[in-house]
Amino acid sequence: MQGTVLQKAMTTITLDFRNITVYNALPSDLVVQNITAPDTVYLGYTADTIKWQVNNMSVNSAAGISSDGIYLSKNTLLDSTAILLGIKTKLLT
Repeated sequence: MQGTVLQKAMTTITLDFRNITVYNALPSDLVVQNITAPDTVYLGYTADTIKWQVNNMSVNSAAGISSDGIYLSKNTLLDSTAILLGIKTKLLT
């Protein structure tokens, strides 16, 4: 082809391999207990009196990060109509 320049891009790929050890932790049994909440919460005010405890009922330890969702629902079921109010994240040790 006259007047055409063909170029080939050169790509260098570097691979690195390392051994890792994956531990499969024994299962824990986290149970939510002692839930307290006010009967009424007014729009614009905090609902800081909502409290609960998460207890490990297993002999195996629970370690990692726990995220608890707080929902507003018209009934006692967690379904698609429930509104997520917030998430509390904590470190389990």
